[in-house]
Amino acid sequence: MQFSKFAKRYTEHSGIVQLMEDLGEAMSGSGNMLMLGGGNPAHIPVMEAFFQERMQRLVQDPAEFSHFIGNYDPPKGEPRFIEALAELFNREYGWGIGPENIVLTAGSQSAFFLLFNMLAGEFPDGSFKRILLPLAPEYIGYGDVGLKDGYFVANRPDIETLPDHTFKYHVDFGALEIDESIGALCVSDASLYWDRHIILCWSLSKLGLPAARTGIIIAKEAVGEAVAGMNGIFNLAMGSLGPTLALDLVRSGEVIRLSDTIIKPYYRRKAEFAIDCFRKQLDGVDYYIHKAEGAIFLWLWFPGLPISSEELYQRLKAKGVLVLSGHYFFPGIEGDWRHRDECIRVSYAMPDEVVSEGIRMIADEVKKAVSSK
Repeated sequence: MQFSKFAKRYTEHSGIVQLMEDLGEAMSGSGNMLMLGGGNPAHIPVMEAFFQERMQRLVQDPAEFSHFIGNYDPPKGEPRFIEALAELFNREYGWGIGPENIVLTAGSQSAFFLLFNMLAGEFPDGSFKRILLPLAPEYIGYGDVGLKDGYFVANRPDIETLPDHTFKYHVDFGALEIDESIGALCVSDASLYWDRHIILCWSLSKLGLPAARTGIIIAKEAVGEAVAGMNGIFNLAMGSLGPTLALDLVRSGEVIRLSDTIIKPYYRRKAEFAIDCFRKQLDGVDYYIHKAEGAIFLWLWFPGLPISSEELYQRLKAKGVLVLSGHYFFPGIEGDWRHRDECIRVSYAMPDEVVSEGIRMIADEVKKAVSSK
């Protein structure tokens, strides 16, 4: 049976598909895998208790339950949730946005697919535009979303080594080239800022609702209208689960307090625990851990690693530990660059005993590879 070029492109091997397949198998309980590779957020008891209580109230309210399971939302997303988001961002950050600046998607990956193919690729005038990643490595899910090859161009970063086996990537601004062939710049930036020339992408996943698949785009009206139109074609309507469960948190502003007092401290402690484990287990090995700045992963670099990060991934998987090979995270980088094959991404969102045992096995395999060269 033959498929179209479109199907062929999206059924071939990709990093994000491998990630989700590994994640699904590990989380289904079908084996004894130590899941340090996927992007599943931690199960934070306080957050799960809130959403459980919210679900119980939803089920017990006949009118709200009937609306929740029986009515389509508009292609733009649940109106009450969108209005609450606009009020929250204006109250907290003074952005001056309205519901017309917000559109929901079926998760952030869906948002990236729509936005990248709106802003890059073939244009009516015959030009071809690309997305510039000023700093790579970047998110693994970007690399395969373009409808054709060549959607991304990226620059190698400046690498700063720091004390205690720590390092940090910096944008090489001198190497940035922005011309008419660049449709947009895509960055993961820790500072929160919005203007009409900026598109922000959010998600409810790290709040504790990854299965609800709710992405949030904040942009000027024309972008929101275009995404809503594509939502209507591809999905008819957006799912109601995430917006319904998170509505009270957003409307009251409680989402800010819980983020600051529960979620951030929880992940900070997890990161510190994982870093301490690596430092103990990797003693005697040449390694660096990227400065932890709020993600739910650690990025490790093993300079001079005698095997590729893909081979390290395969060896660890065979022994029951899942990580992610770093080479998937550099879309748009041209030419050979050994650094890409010396890095792995490790999640620390799982229970501490899983994280510590997985780290021990990672260190053992790295030491074995180094000693055999």
